[in-house]
Amino acid sequence: MGNSIERVTIGGYNQMEDKERKSQKIVVKPLIRRPRGRSELHGLCCQRNHRFMSFGLNSSPDDPGWVCNGSPDGFACISGVRDVDDTRGMHRWRCNECDLDLCAACFAAYSGFSNADIVVPSCRRGHLMLPLETSRPNDWTCSMSHHRGCRNGLTTPNLSRAFDRWRCEVCDYDLCEACAFDPLPEMVAVKEQVSLLHALPPPVQPVWAPVHQMQAPVSYSPPPFQPPLPAPLQAPVQGPASSVLARKTQRLDYPEPEMASSPSKRMLSRLAASSPLKADFVKLMPSSSEDDDIGYHTSLAVADDEDSEQLQMQFGSPRLSPCSLPAHPVENGMAVRMVFDAKGGRRVIWFTTKPLGMMYCCIRPIKITGFRQGSVAQSAGVQKGWILTHVGDRRILEMRFRDAQSIILAAVNKLPEKRSS
Repeated sequence: MGNSIERVTIGGYNQMEDKERKSQKIVVKPLIRRPRGRSELHGLCCQRNHRFMSFGLNSSPDDPGWVCNGSPDGFACISGVRDVDDTRGMHRWRCNECDLDLCAACFAAYSGFSNADIVVPSCRRGHLMLPLETSRPNDWTCSMSHHRGCRNGLTTPNLSRAFDRWRCEVCDYDLCEACAFDPLPEMVAVKEQVSLLHALPPPVQPVWAPVHQMQAPVSYSPPPFQPPLPAPLQAPVQGPASSVLARKTQRLDYPEPEMASSPSKRMLSRLAASSPLKADFVKLMPSSSEDDDIGYHTSLAVADDEDSEQLQMQFGSPRLSPCSLPAHPVENGMAVRMVFDAKGGRRVIWFTTKPLGMMYCCIRPIKITGFRQGSVAQSAGVQKGWILTHVGDRRILEMRFRDAQSIILAAVNKLPEKRSS
């Protein structure tokens, strides 16, 4: 029959064989792309430059449902979506003009972000928040306005219509994007204290029962004696004393989460099993022995951990100016912050003089391939094979090389020349 529809299976995806469905499946790969020069998590557009919008969770029984239009490989959806029933309760990204839908896992894959690159804020109780963007624009205010004040000043519902929204349904907690990625310093201190108590368990102490219990008959069973809890432990402070950062914690080795059935679930498992805050002290690193002799430092390094931005938040805002850090050696207030993805973790280095003298490949990721003679970067500890991911507060890992190179050059050109001995 001419109107009969045959169902076939392609890569685990039940796809209708009619021409309309086949053509839509074929064009979904070139239609979805990342906008030129964009590096935000939500910066995903179709080929017609329509931005994918977040429609939140689909849980209404009256909603006809939706089907994910596939993963970047052109076959099965990463989340395993096969029909409309599989998308109940899933986060939906949609382009209304082109009638394209993506689940959260496929959206992240098209965006080019790996599991380690995706950052999901949490509420005060630790629940992961959902990115609703502007899909529910009415009747919400930033919850941070009731505490220290919203960064965007969203104190009334009529002011929040055009701002992206992050929400915790469990706690009825809403944040604008600026406040969602700028946690309170006291929240960091709580994480630090919890990490310290778990990393340093109290020692086992002998417990002596009272004399009258020791002389009691054998049949008598006294209640279990609970020793009093010891006072909170404090790790020794290394380096100069600081009223802002008074403790040093250790990173816990959490077991790797079990492999889930799909990449999207594995991504959520890694987020749920993320290790606590690792804090360290800011320390000065001389660029060379000559500079050390004259007491002039050309760089300032922050502890090598992926929570370096959270570490900086203990001194104020994560977008603070470099000269506001304590014990900063710069006289003219000029410095450039660079973040490198090294083999053993992340390295955050402040450069205060030039020339950096780094040689890097002309395609992304921007990998360090060598150094020129008299390089400030090499004397500051940068090594071959490191990948440059951030300059200042801007992410360059996913940018085109031309755009990323312009950011690097513009930042470095402001630095003064290195002093000669």
